[in-house]
Amino acid sequence: MNYPWIDKANKIFSVVLIGQFLITLVVAFFTQTWLEGFLIGLFILGLPLFLINTAPFAKVTRHAVAIAVQLFAALHIQQTMGLTELHFEIFVMLAFLSCYRDWQVILTSVLFVAVHHVVFYIVQMQSAGLYIFEDGHLHFYVLVIHALFAVTEGAVLMYVAKHSHRESVIGHNLSSSVNEILSKDGSFNLSAFSDEQHDENDFNKLMASFTRFIKQTKQVSINVLERSEMVSTLSDEVENAIDENVSQINLIATATEQMTVANGNVANQAGEANESASDAFTRTDKTKQIIDNSTSNIENLKGDLSATSQTIGELASKCNQIEEVMNAIKSISDQTNLLALNAAIESARAGEHGRGFAVVADEVRQLAMKTRQNAEQISEITAALTNEASSSVEQMDKCLVRAEDTVVQAKEASEMMMGVVENIESMVNNMASVAAAASEQATVSVSISESTQTLSQNSENLKVNSNESSLRFQEMKNDIENLNSELARFEL
Repeated sequence: MNYPWIDKANKIFSVVLIGQFLITLVVAFFTQTWLEGFLIGLFILGLPLFLINTAPFAKVTRHAVAIAVQLFAALHIQQTMGLTELHFEIFVMLAFLSCYRDWQVILTSVLFVAVHHVVFYIVQMQSAGLYIFEDGHLHFYVLVIHALFAVTEGAVLMYVAKHSHRESVIGHNLSSSVNEILSKDGSFNLSAFSDEQHDENDFNKLMASFTRFIKQTKQVSINVLERSEMVSTLSDEVENAIDENVSQINLIATATEQMTVANGNVANQAGEANESASDAFTRTDKTKQIIDNSTSNIENLKGDLSATSQTIGELASKCNQIEEVMNAIKSISDQTNLLALNAAIESARAGEHGRGFAVVADEVRQLAMKTRQNAEQISEITAALTNEASSSVEQMDKCLVRAEDTVVQAKEASEMMMGVVENIESMVNNMASVAAAASEQATVSVSISESTQTLSQNSENLKVNSNESSLRFQEMKNDIENLNSELARFEL
């Protein structure tokens, strides 16, 4: 893993190794160990510097550096023939190696120091020209003391390095994650922290949870936006419906007011109609009484006409009798005239003696002729009277028929008038009920009108509240859109 502190440690140890090489040359100046100091020092310096430049993050590079710094410490001890003070360089280098924050590097360095001390102690004990301690300090307990200090420091440094490495890795991951999140201007890249990709550490777990939260938040925001759009649409529809309701309520209010006026008029007219119906009932009842009286009078007239018809019939019969008498008179007159003529003839035969009788006979004949003439006149008058009587009888019969028809019609009219009276009486009762109902309806209409006015006012208030709600929904929608714009900056 290319951790940044490894690169920094490589740079530090590049300087440290060069510094140790220079110290080697300085020590060589005082100890006259130029050859071993320069050659061995150059060899020790070359390999780690090469690895630092070619494979800076390789594990072998770190271990090579750990061995190289301890080799320089061993070279310095060798140049000074085991000078005790230079053993401090071993501990200093162990401390420097903690810059790598790798406990294995420190372990490598401690193992190398242990091997170096043991081997050089054994070799120095055999006086082979290699030095680990100064003369007079070459004792086993001194070796043990050095070993205990080295192991103790190494153990502490390894513990610190291990925890430092873990904390540094966490810090590095945090820094890398933040850099990755902020890698794009204007957006936050969270795609590396999905449930499938995150490592098992607290920060990545946190970021994964945060990613899930952002996903859920974006989905909730989208859902809320969709719901807000639906609510906005419904709010518009409700507002339109409220407008329509207000319009309809206003129409209802107007119609109710008109109906109230109409009901009042109906109540008044129903009252007037009731009075008119009552008056019509009275008049119709009087008319029925008049018709009943007329029927009675017509029946009486019928009786009178019937009696008159009988009288005229009797008169015609009398006229016929007179005609018979007159016929008898004319017959007698004719016979008298004939007798007078015979008397005149006889008087003429008598001569002078029959002249007076002739005069009487002539007078009788003239009287008979006048009687016949008068009888004929009376016959004519009697015939005319008989004809007129017959005509009167016929007229009387017709009058009787008409009187009977009139009586029947009058009875029918009376019965119909009775029905009219009953209907008018029922109508009077109904009109009274209608008048009462119309009056009650007028009162109810006034109440409905007042309720409609209240409903209209409530509808206006509801419209205002609906407009306010619509405005607030629009503001919420704008806020949600802004939230979506901000959430869109998080790339999941």
